[in-house]
Amino acid sequence: MQCRREAEAAYAAYKDLTENLPEESDIEETGNGECLIQAYAFACIAHDLQTACGEEARTVLGEVFQRANIWKLTICSEANIEDLKANFLNSLNLEEERSNIFSSAFNMIKKKK
Repeated sequence: MQCRREAEAAYAAYKDLTENLPEESDIEETGNGECLIQAYAFACIAHDLQTACGEEARTVLGEVFQRANIWKLTICSEANIEDLKANFLNSLNLEEERSNIFSSAFNMIKKKK
């Protein structure tokens, strides 16, 4: 639940940032909001799991999600996934280790779409 709250806060900050940029698409209309929140929440859980239990546990979580085809249930379009990697991740200003875990989690989503 904490990861979901963090995700919603990160998305709200990202939305505020992108609203101030010229020629940005409406992220609400494209479904980008829920996609970014879901992706952040998964990455947060993966990070917390790795911190508590090690990298192998995070890897197993990713494998479970892939085998269960969880990513097919997300509302992320190809454009949403590109936004995850190109803009949203950079806007988070994460420490390097956490950023690498988030990037890895976002890549897992991209591979399954």
